[in-house]
Amino acid sequence: MIYNLLESFKRAYEVKGDDLIIENHNLKEGLYIRINKGLELQPLIIQKDSTKDKLFEWFRKADFYSSIINTNKAVSDKKIHSCNYLSLFIKKKTIIGDEKETLPKNIVLDKIEKYFDMLISEKYNSKKISEDLGLEMDNEKYRFCRDMLINRYDEIYSIIEGMEGKFNNYVKIFFDFEDWDLYKLESNRYLYQKVFNSDKYNEIIDDELFGLSNMNMGLNSKKPFLEHRTLKCRVPFMINVGDALLLFKYSIWLKNNRFGPNFKSFDYDYKVPLKDRNVSETEITPDSFYLYFSNKNGEIEFSDFDIIPAFHQKIDFTIKNYIKASYYSNESKAVVVPEYSIFNGENRNDFLAALDENLYRNKLKNSFKADLKDIKPPNWGSKELCNILILTKQQVFDFINKNDVSGLRASIDKYFRFLVLENLKQGKKRGIDAFNTYIALKIFFDLGGKEIMGKIRELREKINDYINDDNVHELDDIYQYSYLAGQIAYYLMSQSKAANKTHDVAAKVVNYTNVGAVNGELKYWFVRYGHAVKFGHEKFNKAFSMVVAHNKEDKVDEDIFLAGYLGNNIFYKGKEE
Repeated sequence: MIYNLLESFKRAYEVKGDDLIIENHNLKEGLYIRINKGLELQPLIIQKDSTKDKLFEWFRKADFYSSIINTNKAVSDKKIHSCNYLSLFIKKKTIIGDEKETLPKNIVLDKIEKYFDMLISEKYNSKKISEDLGLEMDNEKYRFCRDMLINRYDEIYSIIEGMEGKFNNYVKIFFDFEDWDLYKLESNRYLYQKVFNSDKYNEIIDDELFGLSNMNMGLNSKKPFLEHRTLKCRVPFMINVGDALLLFKYSIWLKNNRFGPNFKSFDYDYKVPLKDRNVSETEITPDSFYLYFSNKNGEIEFSDFDIIPAFHQKIDFTIKNYIKASYYSNESKAVVVPEYSIFNGENRNDFLAALDENLYRNKLKNSFKADLKDIKPPNWGSKELCNILILTKQQVFDFINKNDVSGLRASIDKYFRFLVLENLKQGKKRGIDAFNTYIALKIFFDLGGKEIMGKIRELREKINDYINDDNVHELDDIYQYSYLAGQIAYYLMSQSKAANKTHDVAAKVVNYTNVGAVNGELKYWFVRYGHAVKFGHEKFNKAFSMVVAHNKEDKVDEDIFLAGYLGNNIFYKGKEE
């Protein structure tokens, strides 16, 4: 993954250099002071809405080259957040204005002295580091900056004191020698030591420094199980110092983008933020990286990475009223036949909208960026819906954004029938929409959807013939049984006089394995609501006798049962239903 990401970033970096990252570098609020070679002090208060003028841009660049990676990788003291002798970053409260946090002047000066002592020590100023950087530290400039900050501290403090009430957060001091190469050199001097995860694993191989990447890798005393204890190289991954520096800069660039799922095309366009995919039915999605990253304690952490070949956004997916169902609308006070043209644009966005609206109750899209631990009732729906969402959201995402068919296809028969039942609990309309979407998915992924659609038409016609003639019939197969059992179940449930009717019988029957268990349930509801069925209802009586007489060991077809349950009921006449 690391080298895949670095490859295109290197090309862009060769063209723009550090400006690729600096142009999006964010300055923290505070008092910024520039000291030039003539010892003139130029202060600027920076806030969130500060004007980005020439001085602001100068501070932006200097700040980029002078910031530490994090406080755990401070040069000497965690109170000082700069990384070279050309700058000094200290929190305002450390210097002034906070009874608990402000330190006495002598302690502040002691910390500054130790900071400069560490910068010129062997750790940051060894012969090997100078050779690799191509230039030794400029001792004259080093002494100039050190003496200025220590010997003229009172002068600097008076500026800070005079502007105390006008700024928050940081005091940042910079020296301007009109030499950005110097800033870059001293930034690299710090990064040479700190850019790796830990100095413990650094090795010189063929006169080149290698170490454990600090990006997307945690290896410390709390995680010893990540070490390869039986191998000569004990760390999972090593990278040379040059690539490590580029990778660090790439991580800064990523932090200026939104966190969560992102896509980066293989081109060398590194504008911020990463763009959303502009999906149209004729567009071909280009080759791209898929990146899912977050900010964990100030560091970039990848949850997922993939290389996605180009694929077409147009797909042949449509939803129809496969079961010829209708429902009564309280809003329009009329019987409504469902219609799905808004989902039939034949592109992946419409596909996603159909699943989100008709199956996941508008929870799916938002779940793509949600942590699994956060998906729980009641905010995300019932316990059952949350469980299915957790199990299937990644498969849907992968199909929409990666054209990965296998995961979603495998999930449909396994989980999506339960999504239909979850929607049926919210009423017949939602159940019909969910089931028609479910059948559309089975047709699209070639999971027997066309066969189901054909069976439904034949079954309804055949059963109508059976119950309307004068002959005695046995049901020919389990499909006729399943469809007719669904019709009877709905008819019996509809006899309830309860204000809030439920569809519990459908959920129960789908979990039964054989005809005997289903018949037991139907008999229960017949005993409960049989008083509402007219004694001379010949169609129902004939249908019920055929169902009860069917072989008890046969396994019920759950899809056909639901088609019968949700389809227009043969025991009602038109407006009656």
